[in-house]
Amino acid sequence: MITPRWLSAASDEMMRLYADLEDAIKTDMCRRMARLGRISDSTRWQAKILDEAGRLTGDIAKQLAKYDRRTQKAVAVLFKVLVTKNTRGPLSANQRQLLAAATGYKDLVTDLSNITKTSSAVTDFVNAATNLYMQTASGGFSYQDALKDAVDGMAAKGLHTIAYGTREMSVEAAARMCVLTTLNQTAAEQSIQNAQDTETNLVMVSAHEGARHTDKPANPWSNHDEWQGKVYCLSGVRTFIDSDGQEHTAQDFYAVTGYGEVDGLCGINCRHTFWPYYEGGSLRYDDEELKEYRAKNLELDGKKVSRYEAEQELRKTERMIRGWKRRAECESAAGLDDTAARMRLGLWQARRTSVCDQTGISPDYAREYIGVPDGKQPRGIRP
Repeated sequence: MITPRWLSAASDEMMRLYADLEDAIKTDMCRRMARLGRISDSTRWQAKILDEAGRLTGDIAKQLAKYDRRTQKAVAVLFKVLVTKNTRGPLSANQRQLLAAATGYKDLVTDLSNITKTSSAVTDFVNAATNLYMQTASGGFSYQDALKDAVDGMAAKGLHTIAYGTREMSVEAAARMCVLTTLNQTAAEQSIQNAQDTETNLVMVSAHEGARHTDKPANPWSNHDEWQGKVYCLSGVRTFIDSDGQEHTAQDFYAVTGYGEVDGLCGINCRHTFWPYYEGGSLRYDDEELKEYRAKNLELDGKKVSRYEAEQELRKTERMIRGWKRRAECESAAGLDDTAARMRLGLWQARRTSVCDQTGISPDYAREYIGVPDGKQPRGIRP
């Protein structure tokens, strides 16, 4: 059976792949920006931009073809592990093969490929180069200052894509979302099939510390910490007896957990799972344990916070670390002084260490990774 911990880590390798891709493209963009050279007349400048943009487009196409192949191999490994973890029990070898060839596999490969095909790289480059010309031509900025502003702007934005309809996000965040969500939904479909095959309409939902919570949820099921760790009924509401002879009420699975909704169980970035429950079996979680998961029993900066709140602060530091790493590397690629960016990076790394030390939560270095361009290891910007 897959676990929230496995789901959380399952996308790490894919995030590294896409971080490598992002870094290769971004540093290439910054080198091209520096190569444009000093401002000449507008016509020659635009010709330079279009020439570099065309070359960039060709280089990106080559990179995407290479990463699509690496992605397919990584997805195949993930689904093999998923099948192994999620089909132990009554399933036959034929059923395992069917799950391995499930549409989720094909959908994930397609989604990951589309992430890169809708990236903003060329448009970002042209816009930044145009702004570089305008700032310098106006006399308001020196060429060096305008170049630094352009490079920092591209670094701050990262490489973005359109994922899940209209939502814009970084390519590695979109990759993580695709991997985690598709794997979990594939396992969930199999769990429902397992329940039907074994003639039970009860399922038990997993629970973990740091489950999602908002003060004003968009939907009743948006607060995952409210419904996690309980037994539910796939066909309405019913009572059942546990291994201690205690009677419980299993609420409607779909209505309470929001299964099938983007913000519900097994929705976007959800790490909860579920599996068939058989009447008379033991309950994995008791009320006190679930209450403890929601409690504000950690201390951060002199305040009592929940695990979820502490993890949100840690995620913030990880985003800032990635951002300053990217800026330092882009400035270096453009031949600019990256001292200030490295100093800011150090401050955010110190903040991450402080959050971890205060709360006891381990850092997730995969979220700080920005890629290794050309297979090289830049100095001083990785943990």
